[in-house]
Amino acid sequence: MQRIENVTVETASREQKQVLEKVKRQWGRRLNISDAMAHNPKVLDGFLSFWAALDSCGLSVEDREVICMDMAVQNGCHYCVPAHLNMAEQRGVDMDMIRTVASGQKLEGDSRAAKLQALTRRLVETGGQLGDAELSRAREDGFDDEQLVAIVAEIAHCHFTNSFNRLAQTEPDAHFPRWP
Repeated sequence: MQRIENVTVETASREQKQVLEKVKRQWGRRLNISDAMAHNPKVLDGFLSFWAALDSCGLSVEDREVICMDMAVQNGCHYCVPAHLNMAEQRGVDMDMIRTVASGQKLEGDSRAAKLQALTRRLVETGGQLGDAELSRAREDGFDDEQLVAIVAEIAHCHFTNSFNRLAQTEPDAHFPRWP
């Protein structure tokens, strides 16, 4: 059972209604995460702005979904794994690859996605304290400074959403694919 109840149309304050309308404009629908987060409309509004900024920050859709899925799995977020399966499919991401990440496996090979997953895990493990050689390797792997900033920002975004959903025990939305 969800521990932070969703704000409903009947219970929403004026400010909550305004930010929930913004959710509908930005995402096309309200989601359980936004309805629960609406208890603090300023946080929800900031979350929406951060999401929009990340969508145009130099990372591809696939990059973002690799980071989001790997973080959801590593953080044990029961909401974000199916949410990002749904989102990755809607956004045209290679679903075999994203399902591999969703199952907790490390991507093999020399693809950008495999390099990004390894870099993401290393940034989380070290709290961002990569050694000089590791940072040089990330740059050699094709991640410039703009993208490195964006990767850290995406990790922070994921820590927030994963932590929020675990605290709230947000129920996955009905249209999300079922995932163990």
